[in-house]
Amino acid sequence: SPPPPPPPPPSPPPSPPPRPPASSTSPAVAPAPSPVAAPEFLFRDDFDGAGLAALDRSSWNVEVNCNGGGNNELQCYVDSQDNIDVRDGMLHITARKESNGRVTSGRLTTEGKVEIAYGRWEARLRVPGVLGTWPAFWTLGNDIGEISWPACGEIDIMENFQRAPPDRSGESLYSTAHSAKHSWGTGTAL
Repeated sequence: SPPPPPPPPPSPPPSPPPRPPASSTSPAVAPAPSPVAAPEFLFRDDFDGAGLAALDRSSWNVEVNCNGGGNNELQCYVDSQDNIDVRDGMLHITARKESNGRVTSGRLTTEGKVEIAYGRWEARLRVPGVLGTWPAFWTLGNDIGEISWPACGEIDIMENFQRAPPDRSGESLYSTAHSAKHSWGTGTAL
């Protein structure tokens, strides 16, 4: 008996469907997105000018005291260009050891001048990374004089602890929220 016939060759793959002719009904290319609107600033300080005199005192309070800042701090806060300086579009806060051994620094607040309930806080910060320093950028409830801390609320946007071991080893950056229910004081900070 003769051998069976060979199988038929495989069918070619189907052709893609023809492209529709260009017309007003063909899909259009999406237009480029419109530029994003600049954010609305509720408070802004670009630290223009030079020297302590350039600090906008209608927005900033300069604290002057040696009472420990609520954290048993050893430095005295002073209103001095040696410690607080505006230059190159930046605010410079410098801790200094004075010839008498006292440590001075600057501490600025917007208490009673700038109050914002909701929004985004933004800053460019450079911290010294020096053992014993504790630079911070934070917000505090405007009712602290009435209901005290931590019930008034606090958001530490950035705190930079520099403590020696064994307490802490080296540099630590934190962002923390404090409230009547959660705080470092109760060991329950968020």
